[in-house]
Parts: sequence; C-alpha cells; structure tokens
Amino acid sequence: MIDIADISAAAERITGHVIRTPTIASPGLSQALGVPVTAKLELLQHTGSFKARGAVARLLTLSPAERACGVVAVSGGNHGIAVAIMAGALDIKATVVMPQSASRRAVRIAEAAGAVVRLTDGMPEAFALTERLRDEGMVLVHPFDDPVVLAGQGRLFHKWPRRADP
Repeated sequence: MIDIADISAAAERITGHVIRTPTIASPGLSQALGVPVTAKLELLQHTGSFKARGAVARLLTLSPAERACGVVAVSGGNHGIAVAIMAGALDIKATVVMPQSASRRAVRIAEAAGAVVRLTDGMPEAFALTERLRDEGMVLVHPFDDPVVLAGQGRLFHKWPRRADP
C-alpha cells in the first residue's frame, strides 16, 4: 500500500521532470454527474498521458548500477511511451515490450525516443519476454504493480486546490 507520504515524496522527486499541467472545469461532466468535475489536462504532458509521472518517479530511484543495466517495460501503449521518453531524457537504456496489436503510433514514438521495441504475439507473451529480460539483468518498470510508479501517478491528485462548497 502507498500512502500520502509516498505520494508526497514522489511529487517532490518528479518536480522538474514533468509538466505541471493545468486543470479546467468540465461543465458537461459536472452536469452529467451532478457534481463539480475538474479535468487535468495530462494530454499536454511530454508523453501525452499521466503515465510519465509514474515512469519518471521509478526511473529516478534507480541506482547507478541499475541505470547501467537498463530498464524494461511491458505496455500496450502509454506506459511504454512514457518509459521510453523519460528513460531517454535521463540517458537510461530502455526496452519496451509491446504486443503486435499495439498502435503503430506508440511503437514509433517509443522507438523515436531511443527505446528498443520488441513486439510479441500478445500480452501474455509480452509479460513473459519482459520477465526473461528482467531475469537477464534489466530493471522492470512495471505498468501497474509497482508502489513507486503508483505513487508517482498519485501526484496527479496531490496538493490540488480545493474549492469551498457553495
């Protein structure tokens, strides 16, 4: 389990590595749900999604030896893009394992960021290849089962200004 202290630590760690994206009120969603809804514009992030926050939070915790080994990520898209771009920015070798069903756009972006992209027949094969690469010494940056990644993604919701109820 992660807690607010983990999220706060991740927030401090990733400052300067991600964009502080704006929030806007969403009248349509607010009306549909009957409560005030605010949207965070993570599409403006370097990677086009909030996944950059968790990826860079994890990458920044790597030891020099782990950085030298490189990282591996498994993804159908946004997580792989985030790891590729953020690893490239930190000069860390990255391999992204994706199923062949991943969008050509995601593959292209990850490769353009400098990552090696390995395509597999499906997600079970992608996870299996990722485990083999981890066993060979690469550091796994898991898309959802890593408390550091989750804490970094939790930064989305940390320290948002709260509105007083009318």
